[in-house]
Amino acid sequence: MKIERKDILDLLGRGVDAWNTFRAEHPDWLPDLTGQRLTSLEARGIDFSRSNLSSADLSNSTLSDAKFRGSRLLGVRFHAATLTNATFREAELQSADFSGSFLHKARFVGANLRGVNLSGCDAQEALFVQANLEGALLNGSNFSRAQILGCRIWGLAGWDLTLEGSAQRGLIVTREHSENPSITVDDIEVAQFVHMLLRNVSLRRIIDAVATRAVLILGRFIPERKSILDATRKLLKEKGFVPIVFDFEGPQTRDTTETVSTLAHLSYFVIADITDIKSVAQELSQIIPQLPSVPVQPILQKGYTPYRMFEHFQRYPWVLDLFEYGNLNDLLSALSARLLDALERSARRLRKANDQEPYSREGGHG
Repeated sequence: MKIERKDILDLLGRGVDAWNTFRAEHPDWLPDLTGQRLTSLEARGIDFSRSNLSSADLSNSTLSDAKFRGSRLLGVRFHAATLTNATFREAELQSADFSGSFLHKARFVGANLRGVNLSGCDAQEALFVQANLEGALLNGSNFSRAQILGCRIWGLAGWDLTLEGSAQRGLIVTREHSENPSITVDDIEVAQFVHMLLRNVSLRRIIDAVATRAVLILGRFIPERKSILDATRKLLKEKGFVPIVFDFEGPQTRDTTETVSTLAHLSYFVIADITDIKSVAQELSQIIPQLPSVPVQPILQKGYTPYRMFEHFQRYPWVLDLFEYGNLNDLLSALSARLLDALERSARRLRKANDQEPYSREGGHG
Protein backbone atom coordinates (compact mmCIF):
# COMPACT_ATOMS: atom_id res chain seq x y z
CA MET A 1 0.00 0.00 0.00
CA LYS A 2 1.50 3.33 -1.06
CA ILE A 3 0.38 6.70 0.32
CA GLU A 4 1.75 10.03 -0.86
CA ARG A 5 3.95 11.98 1.55
CA LYS A 6 1.43 14.82 1.71
CA ASP A 7 -1.35 12.43 2.75
CA ILE A 8 0.89 10.86 5.40
CA LEU A 9 1.57 14.29 6.91
CA ASP A 10 -2.14 15.13 6.79
CA LEU A 11 -2.92 11.91 8.68
CA LEU A 12 -0.22 12.66 11.21
CA GLY A 13 -1.68 16.13 11.71
CA ARG A 14 -5.04 14.65 12.69
CA GLY A 15 -3.53 13.27 15.89
CA VAL A 16 -2.33 10.04 17.44
CA ASP A 17 -5.72 8.34 17.67
CA ALA A 18 -6.43 8.85 13.97
CA TRP A 19 -2.95 7.67 13.04
CA ASN A 20 -3.07 4.54 15.22
CA THR A 21 -6.59 3.65 14.03
CA PHE A 22 -5.54 3.91 10.39
CA ARG A 23 -2.50 1.75 11.06
CA ALA A 24 -4.60 -0.90 12.78
CA GLU A 25 -6.93 -0.96 9.78
CA HIS A 26 -4.02 -1.18 7.31
CA PRO A 27 -1.46 -3.48 8.98
CA ASP A 28 0.57 -3.86 5.77
CA TRP A 29 1.18 -0.13 5.39
CA LEU A 30 4.80 0.89 6.04
CA PRO A 31 4.94 4.67 6.56
CA ASP A 32 7.82 6.47 4.88
CA LEU A 33 8.82 9.77 6.49
CA THR A 34 12.51 9.77 5.59
CA GLY A 35 14.20 13.13 6.06
CA GLN A 36 11.00 14.75 7.33
CA ARG A 37 11.25 17.65 9.77
CA LEU A 38 8.90 16.80 12.65
CA THR A 39 10.39 18.83 15.49
CA SER A 40 8.32 19.39 18.65
CA LEU A 41 5.83 16.74 17.58
CA GLU A 42 3.24 15.91 20.26
CA ALA A 43 2.62 12.22 19.72
CA ARG A 44 2.36 10.26 22.97
CA GLY A 45 1.67 6.59 22.30
CA ILE A 46 2.00 6.83 18.52
CA ASP A 47 2.64 3.63 16.60
CA PHE A 48 5.67 4.14 14.33
CA SER A 49 6.39 0.41 14.12
CA ARG A 50 8.01 -0.73 10.84
CA SER A 51 8.18 2.89 9.68
CA ASN A 52 11.04 4.48 7.81
CA LEU A 53 12.06 7.67 9.61
CA SER A 54 15.70 7.70 8.60
CA SER A 55 17.27 11.19 8.76
CA ALA A 56 14.02 12.63 10.14
CA ASP A 57 14.22 15.37 12.76
CA LEU A 58 12.12 14.67 15.86
CA SER A 59 14.04 16.97 18.18
CA ASN A 60 12.16 18.23 21.25
CA SER A 61 9.23 15.94 20.45
CA THR A 62 7.07 14.24 23.06
CA LEU A 63 6.97 10.55 22.16
CA SER A 64 6.34 8.81 25.48
CA ASP A 65 4.96 5.26 25.04
CA ALA A 66 5.65 5.43 21.30
CA LYS A 67 6.28 2.20 19.40
CA PHE A 68 9.23 1.94 17.00
CA ARG A 69 9.33 -1.85 16.68
CA GLY A 70 11.33 -2.92 13.65
CA SER A 71 11.56 0.65 12.37
CA ARG A 72 14.29 2.04 10.17
CA LEU A 73 15.67 5.05 12.05
CA LEU A 74 19.13 5.60 10.58
CA GLY A 75 20.48 9.02 11.51
CA VAL A 76 17.16 10.13 13.01
CA ARG A 77 17.44 13.10 15.34
CA PHE A 78 15.81 12.63 18.76
CA HIS A 79 17.74 15.45 20.43
CA ALA A 80 16.07 16.50 23.71
CA ALA A 81 13.02 14.38 22.88
CA THR A 82 10.88 12.75 25.59
CA LEU A 83 10.81 9.02 24.91
CA THR A 84 9.73 7.68 28.28
CA ASN A 85 8.63 4.04 28.01
CA ALA A 86 9.15 4.04 24.22
CA THR A 87 9.80 0.69 22.50
CA PHE A 88 12.63 0.23 19.98
CA ARG A 89 12.60 -3.55 19.67
CA GLU A 90 14.79 -4.64 16.72
CA ALA A 91 14.90 -1.09 15.37
CA GLU A 92 17.72 0.05 13.07
CA LEU A 93 19.12 3.13 14.82
CA GLN A 94 22.63 3.46 13.41
CA SER A 95 24.03 6.98 13.94
CA ALA A 96 20.81 8.24 15.54
CA ASP A 97 21.09 11.25 17.85
CA PHE A 98 19.54 10.83 21.31
CA SER A 99 21.67 13.52 22.97
CA GLY A 100 19.93 15.20 25.87
CA SER A 101 16.86 13.00 25.48
CA PHE A 102 14.66 11.45 28.19
CA LEU A 103 14.66 7.68 27.89
CA HIS A 104 13.18 6.61 31.20
CA LYS A 105 12.17 2.93 30.92
CA ALA A 106 12.71 2.96 27.15
CA ARG A 107 13.30 -0.52 25.72
CA PHE A 108 16.02 -1.36 23.20
CA VAL A 109 15.74 -5.12 22.80
CA GLY A 110 17.73 -6.45 19.85
CA ALA A 111 18.14 -2.89 18.52
CA ASN A 112 21.05 -1.82 16.34
CA LEU A 113 22.49 1.26 18.04
CA ARG A 114 25.86 1.28 16.30
CA GLY A 115 27.36 4.77 16.41
CA VAL A 116 24.41 6.40 18.20
CA ASN A 117 24.84 9.54 20.26
CA LEU A 118 23.39 8.95 23.73
CA SER A 119 25.48 11.62 25.42
CA GLY A 120 23.80 13.58 28.18
CA CYS A 121 20.65 11.50 28.01
CA ASP A 122 18.59 10.39 30.99
CA ALA A 123 18.10 6.65 30.55
CA GLN A 124 17.13 5.66 34.07
CA GLU A 125 15.57 2.18 34.23
CA ALA A 126 15.99 1.77 30.47
CA LEU A 127 16.40 -1.72 29.05
CA PHE A 128 19.19 -2.64 26.62
CA VAL A 129 19.13 -6.37 25.83
CA GLN A 130 21.28 -7.91 23.09
CA ALA A 131 21.57 -4.48 21.53
CA ASN A 132 24.51 -3.42 19.38
CA LEU A 133 26.15 -0.39 20.99
CA GLU A 134 29.39 -0.52 19.02
CA GLY A 135 30.90 2.94 18.72
CA ALA A 136 28.08 4.52 20.73
CA LEU A 137 28.69 7.81 22.55
CA LEU A 138 27.38 7.72 26.14
CA ASN A 139 29.37 10.51 27.79
CA GLY A 140 27.70 12.15 30.77
CA SER A 141 24.57 9.99 30.61
CA ASN A 142 22.48 8.67 33.48
CA PHE A 143 21.90 4.91 33.40
CA SER A 144 20.80 4.51 37.02
CA ARG A 145 18.87 1.27 37.54
CA ALA A 146 19.10 0.52 33.82
CA GLN A 147 19.63 -3.02 32.56
CA ILE A 148 22.41 -3.48 30.03
CA LEU A 149 22.53 -7.16 29.19
CA GLY A 150 24.32 -9.10 26.48
CA CYS A 151 25.13 -5.99 24.45
CA ARG A 152 28.04 -5.41 22.08
CA ILE A 153 30.04 -2.39 23.24
CA TRP A 154 33.23 -2.44 21.13
CA GLY A 155 34.42 1.15 20.63
CA LEU A 156 31.87 2.60 23.05
CA ALA A 157 32.79 5.91 24.71
CA GLY A 158 31.38 6.31 28.20
CA TRP A 159 32.99 9.03 30.31
CA ASP A 160 31.29 10.30 33.49
CA LEU A 161 28.50 7.73 33.39
CA THR A 162 26.01 7.39 36.23
CA LEU A 163 25.40 3.67 36.73
CA GLU A 164 23.99 3.49 40.25
CA GLY A 165 21.87 0.41 40.74
CA SER A 166 22.28 -0.68 37.13
CA ALA A 167 22.55 -4.32 36.02
CA GLN A 168 25.40 -5.00 33.58
CA ARG A 169 26.06 -8.51 32.37
CA GLY A 170 27.60 -10.29 29.41
CA LEU A 171 28.94 -7.17 27.71
CA ILE A 172 30.90 -8.11 24.60
CA VAL A 173 34.03 -6.08 23.91
CA THR A 174 34.86 -7.95 20.70
CA ARG A 175 33.79 -6.37 17.44
CA GLU A 176 30.89 -7.96 15.58
CA HIS A 177 32.00 -10.44 12.90
CA SER A 178 35.53 -10.36 14.32
CA GLU A 179 37.67 -13.47 13.98
CA ASN A 180 39.07 -12.84 17.47
CA PRO A 181 37.71 -14.79 20.45
CA SER A 182 34.69 -13.20 22.11
CA ILE A 183 35.54 -11.38 25.34
CA THR A 184 32.78 -10.51 27.80
CA VAL A 185 32.76 -8.57 31.07
CA ASP A 186 30.07 -7.34 33.43
CA ASP A 187 30.92 -3.65 33.69
CA ILE A 188 30.92 -0.99 30.95
CA GLU A 189 33.78 1.02 32.40
CA VAL A 190 35.92 -2.07 32.98
CA ALA A 191 35.05 -3.32 29.48
CA GLN A 192 36.51 -0.22 27.84
CA PHE A 193 39.73 -0.55 29.80
CA VAL A 194 40.06 -4.31 29.23
CA HIS A 195 39.64 -3.93 25.49
CA MET A 196 42.22 -1.16 25.27
CA LEU A 197 44.62 -3.12 27.45
CA LEU A 198 44.33 -6.27 25.34
CA ARG A 199 44.44 -4.62 21.93
CA ASN A 200 46.58 -1.54 22.39
CA VAL A 201 50.29 -2.16 22.71
CA SER A 202 50.90 1.57 23.23
CA LEU A 203 48.54 1.59 26.21
CA ARG A 204 50.41 -1.32 27.80
CA ARG A 205 53.66 0.59 27.35
CA ILE A 206 52.08 3.68 28.93
CA ILE A 207 50.89 1.68 31.92
CA ASP A 208 54.35 0.16 32.34
CA ALA A 209 55.91 3.62 32.05
CA VAL A 210 53.54 5.13 34.63
CA ALA A 211 54.28 2.29 37.04
CA THR A 212 58.02 3.11 37.00
CA ARG A 213 58.11 6.86 36.27
CA ALA A 214 55.10 8.51 37.94
CA VAL A 215 55.88 10.50 41.08
CA LEU A 216 53.11 11.84 43.30
CA ILE A 217 53.97 15.15 44.97
CA LEU A 218 51.80 16.03 47.97
CA GLY A 219 51.72 19.28 49.87
CA ARG A 220 49.87 22.46 50.65
CA PHE A 221 51.75 24.81 48.41
CA ILE A 222 50.64 28.19 49.65
CA PRO A 223 51.80 31.22 47.62
CA GLU A 224 55.01 31.83 49.55
CA ARG A 225 56.21 28.29 48.86
CA LYS A 226 54.76 27.89 45.36
CA SER A 227 58.26 28.07 43.94
CA ILE A 228 59.08 24.81 45.72
CA LEU A 229 56.29 23.01 43.89
CA ASP A 230 57.21 24.41 40.49
CA ALA A 231 60.93 23.77 40.84
CA THR A 232 60.46 20.23 42.18
CA ARG A 233 58.11 19.37 39.37
CA LYS A 234 60.54 20.82 36.79
CA LEU A 235 63.47 18.85 38.23
CA LEU A 236 61.52 15.58 38.15
CA LYS A 237 60.60 16.15 34.51
CA GLU A 238 64.23 16.83 33.64
CA LYS A 239 65.17 13.55 35.34
CA GLY A 240 62.70 11.65 33.16
CA PHE A 241 59.91 11.21 35.71
CA VAL A 242 56.23 12.00 35.29
CA PRO A 243 55.31 14.33 38.19
CA ILE A 244 51.72 14.28 39.43
CA VAL A 245 51.09 17.27 41.66
CA PHE A 246 48.30 17.38 44.21
CA ASP A 247 47.96 20.80 45.81
CA PHE A 248 45.83 20.87 48.99
CA GLU A 249 45.12 24.58 48.82
CA GLY A 250 41.44 23.87 48.10
CA PRO A 251 38.82 22.27 50.38
CA GLN A 252 39.42 18.67 51.40
CA THR A 253 36.64 16.10 51.11
CA ARG A 254 36.28 12.33 51.09
CA ASP A 255 36.68 12.47 47.31
CA THR A 256 40.01 14.24 47.79
CA THR A 257 41.37 11.41 49.91
CA GLU A 258 40.12 8.76 47.49
CA THR A 259 41.66 10.61 44.53
CA VAL A 260 45.03 10.87 46.27
CA SER A 261 44.92 7.18 47.17
CA THR A 262 44.19 6.26 43.53
CA LEU A 263 47.09 8.39 42.30
CA ALA A 264 49.40 6.85 44.90
CA HIS A 265 48.51 3.36 43.63
CA LEU A 266 49.71 4.45 40.17
CA SER A 267 52.94 6.00 41.43
CA TYR A 268 56.51 4.71 41.61
CA PHE A 269 57.11 6.73 44.75
CA VAL A 270 55.66 9.66 46.71
CA ILE A 271 57.24 12.92 47.86
CA ALA A 272 55.20 14.45 50.71
CA ASP A 273 55.82 17.93 52.11
CA ILE A 274 54.57 17.71 55.72
CA THR A 275 55.50 21.28 56.57
CA ASP A 276 51.85 22.24 57.03
CA ILE A 277 49.88 19.84 59.23
CA LYS A 278 46.72 20.58 57.21
CA SER A 279 48.29 19.31 54.04
CA VAL A 280 48.75 15.56 53.96
CA ALA A 281 48.07 13.96 57.34
CA GLN A 282 44.80 12.29 56.39
CA GLU A 283 46.03 11.24 52.97
CA LEU A 284 49.24 9.68 54.30
CA SER A 285 47.19 7.69 56.82
CA GLN A 286 45.45 6.10 53.82
CA ILE A 287 48.50 5.70 51.60
CA ILE A 288 51.30 4.48 53.85
CA PRO A 289 49.68 1.46 55.57
CA GLN A 290 48.15 0.21 52.31
CA LEU A 291 51.03 0.53 49.84
CA PRO A 292 54.14 -1.37 51.03
CA SER A 293 55.68 -1.25 47.55
CA VAL A 294 55.48 2.55 47.17
CA PRO A 295 58.25 4.38 49.07
CA VAL A 296 57.38 7.74 50.62
CA GLN A 297 59.94 10.52 50.99
CA PRO A 298 58.75 13.02 53.64
CA ILE A 299 60.25 16.50 53.48
CA LEU A 300 59.96 19.32 56.00
CA GLN A 301 61.09 22.92 55.92
CA LYS A 302 63.47 23.74 58.77
CA GLY A 303 61.87 25.64 61.59
CA TYR A 304 58.70 23.50 61.52
CA THR A 305 57.88 20.47 63.68
CA PRO A 306 56.47 17.22 62.26
CA TYR A 307 52.91 16.54 63.34
CA ARG A 308 52.49 13.99 66.13
CA MET A 309 51.10 11.09 64.03
CA PHE A 310 54.10 11.20 61.71
CA GLU A 311 56.33 9.44 64.25
CA HIS A 312 54.13 6.34 63.85
CA PHE A 313 54.54 6.39 60.05
CA GLN A 314 58.33 6.38 60.34
CA ARG A 315 58.14 2.80 61.62
CA TYR A 316 57.07 1.57 58.19
CA PRO A 317 60.08 0.37 56.17
CA TRP A 318 58.83 2.05 52.99
CA VAL A 319 58.88 5.50 54.64
CA LEU A 320 62.32 7.02 54.13
CA ASP A 321 64.08 9.20 56.67
CA LEU A 322 62.64 12.69 56.98
CA PHE A 323 64.60 15.24 54.96
CA GLU A 324 64.65 18.79 56.31
CA TYR A 325 65.46 21.56 53.85
CA GLY A 326 66.41 25.12 54.57
CA ASN A 327 65.51 26.62 51.22
CA LEU A 328 64.70 25.64 47.65
CA ASN A 329 68.33 25.16 46.64
CA ASP A 330 68.86 22.75 49.56
CA LEU A 331 65.91 20.66 48.43
CA LEU A 332 66.83 20.56 44.74
CA SER A 333 70.46 19.75 45.48
CA ALA A 334 69.49 16.89 47.78
CA LEU A 335 66.97 15.51 45.28
CA SER A 336 69.55 15.53 42.51
CA ALA A 337 72.45 14.25 44.58
CA ARG A 338 70.87 11.44 46.56
CA LEU A 339 67.16 11.48 47.36
CA LEU A 340 65.87 10.46 43.91
CA ASP A 341 68.45 7.68 43.61
CA ALA A 342 67.53 6.43 47.07
CA LEU A 343 63.84 6.49 46.21
CA GLU A 344 64.38 4.50 43.01
CA ARG A 345 66.50 1.90 44.81
CA SER A 346 63.91 1.64 47.53
CA ALA A 347 61.08 1.27 45.00
CA ARG A 348 62.87 -1.56 43.19
CA ARG A 349 63.75 -3.33 46.43
CA LEU A 350 60.27 -2.99 47.91
CA ARG A 351 58.55 -4.26 44.77
CA LYS A 352 60.83 -7.25 44.55
CA ALA A 353 60.42 -8.05 48.25
CA ASN A 354 56.68 -7.45 48.13
CA ASP A 355 56.30 -9.88 45.20
CA GLN A 356 58.17 -12.57 47.13
CA GLU A 357 57.02 -12.00 50.69
CA PRO A 358 54.85 -8.94 51.42
CA TYR A 359 55.82 -6.71 54.28
CA SER A 360 53.65 -6.75 57.37
CA ARG A 361 51.02 -4.03 57.18
CA GLU A 362 51.54 -3.40 60.92
CA GLY A 363 54.69 -1.39 60.21
CA GLY A 364 58.12 -1.76 61.67
CA HIS A 365 61.52 -2.49 60.22
CA GLY A 366 61.63 -5.94 61.77
